Amino acid sequence: MKKISMALAIAGLGAAAMMTACTDSGTQAKKPTKAQECAAGLSTECLIGEWSAKGVANVTTGEMHPSFNYSSAPGTLSFMDNGQFMYDVPAGAPAAANCGQKTYGTWSVSGNTLTMKATVGELCLPAKSYSGTPKVTVGAGTVDLVFEKLFFLFNVSDEAGDRAGYGDVFSISAQ
Repeated sequence: MKKISMALAIAGLGAAAMMTACTDSGTQAKKPTKAQECAAGLSTECLIGEWSAKGVANVTTGEMHPSFNYSSAPGTLSFMDNGQFMYDVPAGAPAAANCGQKTYGTWSVSGNTLTMKATVGELCLPAKSYSGTPKVTVGAGTVDLVFEKLFFLFNVSDEAGDRAGYGDVFSISAQ
């Protein structure tokens, strides 16, 4: 009888240990923050999400152009994990930004190069596609994405000088 009791006790302890092990291994790992995903620079993981379209900035200094700063009412640039993007122009931007309609298309990252091809709503974009190396900067509370040339907001700047040396600016929470 003592052998049976001892065997049951050992079996019970073994079952409890297995349940604990299953519970521990079943715990999902914590998802990295956007700052962690973007720490190494441009990548697919870094881009996936909804970015605020803040306006136009000098690509050398990072300073926002005072006439094209939409930080208080930004639009959005959403990179979806299925390789699709959606751009919604900032509320304060002139209709010329993209004729007042959303732009949809495809995107991919290869090495340090982001390639985007607009397929819907591209009629007012200067080009239907973009291929370049936007700058990714991780800050305390946000991650900034600055295109090295204007793509989405090209039409809101004038030909005289606002286009040269400026790029579209987006940000997302670092969390």
